[in-house]
Amino acid sequence: MRKKWRIEGLDRDKPLEKMARLIIRDRLRQVLAQHARYVTSRDPEALHQLRIALRRLRYPLETVYDCFPKDLRKRFYTLIDDVQEHTGQVRDLDVLMEYLDSLTEHRIEAEIWTELRRSRENRCRDVDERLNRLPEEPALIDFCRLLDLTEELRACRQAVKASLERAASSGEHRREDEAGLVSPPARDGHEEPLEE
Repeated sequence: MRKKWRIEGLDRDKPLEKMARLIIRDRLRQVLAQHARYVTSRDPEALHQLRIALRRLRYPLETVYDCFPKDLRKRFYTLIDDVQEHTGQVRDLDVLMEYLDSLTEHRIEAEIWTELRRSRENRCRDVDERLNRLPEEPALIDFCRLLDLTEELRACRQAVKASLERAASSGEHRREDEAGLVSPPARDGHEEPLEE
């Protein structure tokens, strides 16, 4: 099993720009995989793993930022930063709730739990909406094209679509409707093809 920080094909004797693309491609592939896992399960652990993958993408991107086209790198970095912020808000509530739950010798007021659950549900709706729109973001589409990750992006789109269909057929559609998640927005009224 490969170590989490290892990236196949890195060679210190090759140009930085080529290695930067290899690094960011590997990290973006992990984000796309974790994104699909989360939208399929809506599991708190899957959200946590998505946050880890986002951090593992964002930090090296900051280091090799200048190796990518100026306009694209700025749009992409802003997108990743925004998604990381959205997911962090829910994760913070999950951690708080786990901590409070561990305080078994202290009785936590039911009112507090009710408010925490309500707050988490609201944040989850925001995160779900943000993550369901992610595969349609122009910056992500452009970066996936640049790094030849169009199949991975297509898999994310399919995971979002399947998740929304499952929610609609299982009666969860009311929550999805209220959050504006019934169908991911398409650009200019149609889904943009990934092929160049």
